Amino acid sequence: MALPIGLTVYYGFTNWNGVSPTWDMVGFRNFTRAFTDTKFIYSVRFTLFFSVMITLLSNFLGLILAVALNKPRRGVNLFRSLIFIPLLISPIAAGFVWKALFSYTGIVNQFLVKILPIEAVMFLGKPDLAKVILIIFTLWQNIGFCMVIYLAGLQTIPLDSYDAAAIDGANYFQRFRYIVFPYLAPSTTSAVLVMFTSAMREYPRPLVLTAGGPVGQTETLAFRIFKVGFDANQLGYGSALATWVLIITSLLSVAISYLLRKREAFLK
Repeated sequence: MALPIGLTVYYGFTNWNGVSPTWDMVGFRNFTRAFTDTKFIYSVRFTLFFSVMITLLSNFLGLILAVALNKPRRGVNLFRSLIFIPLLISPIAAGFVWKALFSYTGIVNQFLVKILPIEAVMFLGKPDLAKVILIIFTLWQNIGFCMVIYLAGLQTIPLDSYDAAAIDGANYFQRFRYIVFPYLAPSTTSAVLVMFTSAMREYPRPLVLTAGGPVGQTETLAFRIFKVGFDANQLGYGSALATWVLIITSLLSVAISYLLRKREAFLK
């Protein structure tokens, strides 16, 4: 891990195009250029928005599903499997399916045109709709992971705690607040960190679903770095952008981890 990170930082100080056997050192020019690159700045804003939405929604929905499917009952294992299976599907393969579903002539449009008196909608051609579909697509694949993490946490809660709370007259929400919530603190820390870091480096889904469009509105940081480094043959500048992303993601992850660890200690 140290070698590729070190090479990325090193190439960030060069003007290497990724092809030439030689390059020149340009100092901090690539790093300072990022502050005036409007496309990179937009991708930072969009990726942060995307990461926050994915982290919050996947954990919230995953927790609800975990609580709902925690007790053994008929069909519960089937529902768990159905929710978890999307995580096992390649994002590239799933992306082509979702793109076909929401295309102008896709199944979703055909259904809407037949049921409602409206014209076909360019779901992936409108920035706001494209963002919503990208988020829903990502949630569809990630909720299963959070559900499993929270299910594992729920299994660690002693049954005696529920019985004691019931004897004391605690209702469902009180039991959740004072028993389930504290016990799930470590699970929350793990799920939040994994979801946030994976969303910050999201690449395959916007690549296949929207190709970063329309007009660059769904370009994540990883997507932007790839376009700069390989499509535009500016590997030096792309490496500088990758270094900035590494710094941003690391700082935010450390801050989130610190806050969640403090929350764990407070709830104990």
